[in-house]
Amino acid sequence: MKKVFWAVIILLLFGLCSCAAAKKPAPSQNKTIIVPEVSRVSFDTVDLKTAPKAVRDIAKLLENQDSTSWAQVGDKAFFIVSGGERSRGYDISVDEILIRLPEENFTWIDAKLKYKKRAQPRNSGEPFFTVVRADIAKAPSGVGFTITGTDTAGPAANIPPVRTAPAPSPSTQGAQSGAVLEQPAANQEITSPLKIKGTAKSTGLKRVRLSTRGGQIIKEEGLATESSGSFSASLSYSSPEMATPGELAVIEINGKDERILTRVPVVIK
Repeated sequence: MKKVFWAVIILLLFGLCSCAAAKKPAPSQNKTIIVPEVSRVSFDTVDLKTAPKAVRDIAKLLENQDSTSWAQVGDKAFFIVSGGERSRGYDISVDEILIRLPEENFTWIDAKLKYKKRAQPRNSGEPFFTVVRADIAKAPSGVGFTITGTDTAGPAANIPPVRTAPAPSPSTQGAQSGAVLEQPAANQEITSPLKIKGTAKSTGLKRVRLSTRGGQIIKEEGLATESSGSFSASLSYSSPEMATPGELAVIEINGKDERILTRVPVVIK
């Protein structure tokens, strides 16, 4: 009888141990999440008149300005490009939209713009907008606009071109340059108003030009030099939506010709 009793006890203990082992949670496994570096986003052009009110309101604020913006409305992202006086000889289209994921939980959108020469420029003061709608369900962490190039084939007569700076080149600071910029320094992050200081080898009126690396002029104005050749000025400009690589140049103009005396690369903010 005692043998049977102890046998039952042993069986009960064995069962309890088995249940405890079965209920023990399985060890967690580390999962590797692969984040794609870049992918294309599908989009379509929409009529501004049929766009959501938020998009129309933004467009109204940008009217007759060379500007870009975007808005997230529900599960769609809208990209708004406004053409102003400088681009009235061009049609502007969105060539490609890329979504970049440099790290997990961070989304960067890169909208690439293309300029195409018009047969006839739009009338001065005529509002012009390009609006596209993209399939982006969640608002991105950041948005940038890039000009992929301009189509200049078959230029029409008397069409004022979009003002662009000469192709960027390494800084000409040094003994061979016609001027020296003391402020800002090369690769400095700049904000408006920008304090400019330096010395030119020749006196007289010069010009100072702030442009993007892509050649789009942000601001240009006259720059007077003293008898010693030194100059100083404060340049105010409309800040871009995001930090943009650019350059600051001091220019000497003789009739229709211009000569860059010096230039330095900067980061425009």
